[in-house]
Amino acid sequence: MGDFKKTNSAMQNAAAKREARSQGQSSTVKKLTGTDSKIKNKIISAKVYPETWERFTQINKAQGITNNSAINMIITKYIRENERMFNI
Repeated sequence: MGDFKKTNSAMQNAAAKREARSQGQSSTVKKLTGTDSKIKNKIISAKVYPETWERFTQINKAQGITNNSAINMIITKYIRENERMFNI
């Protein structure tokens, strides 16, 4: 029974340490996800044929970029090419 108390105490100490670490991280996460933050936070959805998505992914992997990075580059290029038309 004495061993259980020692083990239980060690487990409680470990849990307390994890809790302290997670509280420090949560404040950082809250700062990053706050409304005044300039973090990218838009989520888009696209319906794409599976074969098209697979080819898109293969091309991006060959270039060493993520699908998300490629989509961001496509959007940036689209804006650059079209914003002059509408004087935005």
